[in-house]
Amino acid sequence: MSTPTPAVSPPANRQARSSSRFVGWLKTITFYEIAVGMKATLMHLLRYRPITIQYPHEKKALPDNYRGMLGSRGCDHGKD
Repeated sequence: MSTPTPAVSPPANRQARSSSRFVGWLKTITFYEIAVGMKATLMHLLRYRPITIQYPHEKKALPDNYRGMLGSRGCDHGKD
């Protein structure tokens, strides 16, 4: 009875693997993910525009074809 031989994978590229380890080590040492998050936060703070308007003092410009709010008018013969 013979034992099956395991499939042999081709040898991995040693230089690519070592550079990958180096990049991973460098990202760990420099807190890369934290720096990316802080960059996103800083960009948001620098480009901040208020989204809401102060209603009584600032009114939103309505388009010319605005006809008011839609609503139910009830039945034709007066019953609900």
